[in-house]
Amino acid sequence: MGNPEWSEQYHHIKILQYQDLAVGLKNLGLHPDDMDIVIGTHLHWDHCFNYDLFKKARILVQKDEIRYCYRSPSHACPFYESQLIKMRPPWLKAIEKIELVEGIWRYLPVSIS
Repeated sequence: MGNPEWSEQYHHIKILQYQDLAVGLKNLGLHPDDMDIVIGTHLHWDHCFNYDLFKKARILVQKDEIRYCYRSPSHACPFYESQLIKMRPPWLKAIEKIELVEGIWRYLPVSIS
């Protein structure tokens, strides 16, 4: 979800308990580089703020969600940190990693361990 200062400054959210994503993964014995896929259900700032941490992962996002991001109605712009309100959406930090999908997409791993 970014960091507490960002949240407070731009979204006026008081985070009661904050944990850095990389630290949270480390506490589970994981590292962002261990992830091979990240599924973006939607691109609200608090769901995509850390996409750039996943250097080795494919980041999948529905094409319709990207369209909606760019053409979101004014009431939704803050949630997307839309460029329409002079913000830079956090998912743009990982734009080169994002793969657009359409409709139902099934991920079948080669092996399950």
